[in-house]
Amino acid sequence: MPILLYAKPPLIIPTSASRHCFAGARLKWVADIPEVCDLSNRLESCFDKVRDPWWKIGKEMAKTPNGNLAHMPTCSTYASDFGQLAAWSLLTRELAKESETTIVICSDPWLFRDIKDACSVCTHAPPIFFPTLGLLFRGFLARVYLVAKVAWKHLLAIRTRKHHKSVSKVIMVYAHPESCANGLDAYFGDLMLKNSHLFRLLHTDGDIRHSLSLAADKRTASLHAWGKLSWLPRLLFARWKLPKPNKKGLFAWLVMRAVVLEASGASAAINLWQMLCQSAWLDEVSPQTVIWPWENHPWERDFVQKAKNHGTLSVGYQHSVVGRHMYNQSPNSNIDGLSGLPDQLLANGPLYRDDLNAWGVPETRLSIAGAYRQRIRKKSNFDPSGPIFVGLSNNPLFSTQMLDAIKICATKGLGPFLLKEHPMYPYSIKNSEGVKKTDKHFTEHSRISALIYCTGTIGLEGILNGIPTFRFQPSGYVALDILPKGMGVTNVNTSNLSIALTSSPKQPSHDPRSIFAPIQNQIWKKLLTHEK
Repeated sequence: MPILLYAKPPLIIPTSASRHCFAGARLKWVADIPEVCDLSNRLESCFDKVRDPWWKIGKEMAKTPNGNLAHMPTCSTYASDFGQLAAWSLLTRELAKESETTIVICSDPWLFRDIKDACSVCTHAPPIFFPTLGLLFRGFLARVYLVAKVAWKHLLAIRTRKHHKSVSKVIMVYAHPESCANGLDAYFGDLMLKNSHLFRLLHTDGDIRHSLSLAADKRTASLHAWGKLSWLPRLLFARWKLPKPNKKGLFAWLVMRAVVLEASGASAAINLWQMLCQSAWLDEVSPQTVIWPWENHPWERDFVQKAKNHGTLSVGYQHSVVGRHMYNQSPNSNIDGLSGLPDQLLANGPLYRDDLNAWGVPETRLSIAGAYRQRIRKKSNFDPSGPIFVGLSNNPLFSTQMLDAIKICATKGLGPFLLKEHPMYPYSIKNSEGVKKTDKHFTEHSRISALIYCTGTIGLEGILNGIPTFRFQPSGYVALDILPKGMGVTNVNTSNLSIALTSSPKQPSHDPRSIFAPIQNQIWKKLLTHEK
């Protein structure tokens, strides 16, 4: 049998097996047989193939009870790991068709069953009842905690409601730590300073104390202010449900896993609270124009429909990158297609506009508005004799693999390496020979010879700053590719990183304006003078 499926590493390796892989979570195992060759690239190729089936499944799941509150039906590759596990399911099917016998170790009970059914493997599956029960109980506790927290935030935020008694043009944003009460906003720069009639509405996800400090400008209000305590019991039981689980469809076990996993937290509940609050705000304020950092999350799709009912112009300003793995940003991921997108979408630059257009957004609804957020030096700090900068991932599993690979390179005399942890996800780094921790962004260093990244926008920033950039592919996982089409980097992994670093990488030369265009003042002026 080409596939030998285990829930944990076998004590004795069958003589017929010639290779192995860990599907999903990796476990400690010193194997006498090699890992599947070119695993990272093969898994990423399968992840690409998952896109279209996920779009189809997502639309169906959005119709299920509370499916509109969940992340998996939106095909969000950041908020749901459904695509990662579906890629593993496809890869094991490919391995099953090959002549070599492969040991597949999978500790996840849902993925195990999906592989078992798809590859017709006869083996005992790990228990699923108690893991499910534990996750559902954890989710209820999370929602109890959320209800208490939301009630407290609502009571504190009520005072900000008076700031939006008469508003017309509004930016709806998160309470970013870099935003200020003096008119500067982390997402929209000095737009409020230039437009005294522009007001700010804060999303329910954020630090309430910072939200209140921003409201000191008398033009900012928190959406929590429009909530009602009578809604709180609904949050306790707000979770995505399947009316009748189907164990026979494509990735059926993984769909059931996604339902349980999302129910293990309070994301559906906070999405519901956001939707209720924004709907109440629209009913009361009925503004002419609302602009927000767009990512096509569940609450955004709801807001677009509610805004149409009020005759409010909805404008999504590209917040995150659009790269080929951002499946949720395509109208194909919307249950109502194009009508689920904002009336207008503003891109940071030409390449991102082209990517959104390729996703299926019509040119008539796309504009290049320029970028308020960018980190491009006027002069590149590339120096072939400088240290190699390593930007760790927001995923600690990825960072661990990166660090292991860097240590191997350091022992070979490569480097020195400067390691920076992700600003939102700290990671313990100990200085060693050839490896040193830094708190500075790579643009703040005087000399950099190369940049290694795994996830996030730091790789894009490296390319635009003229730094030879390498994208690290973790073994057993897919690191989401966020680069626009036509902007490639050298992919590396633990086994070939040292070879790549010694191959004299070329300095990239891309015009930053193709990604981050200058602010188009006429576009913003037209939006902020729009009348119903």
